Amino acid sequence: MIDRPGSQENTTDVDRIIQIGREAVRDAQDESRRSGAPNVCSLGGKLYYELWTGELSLTPPRLQNS
Repeated sequence: MIDRPGSQENTTDVDRIIQIGREAVRDAQDESRRSGAPNVCSLGGKLYYELWTGELSLTPPRLQNS
């Protein structure tokens, strides 16, 4: 149980939560790559699209059903 800020137990719990979140994001990104959906991220206020080929683009890709 998290009891007081700065405790070793608190730090360990927070580190584990961050680790779980990072793993979940990686799994979601991998699933997007497998399905051909672009991964999108923002860097410096610009949106970048990671295409299924691994290429980065500033232009949103055209969806197959559009």
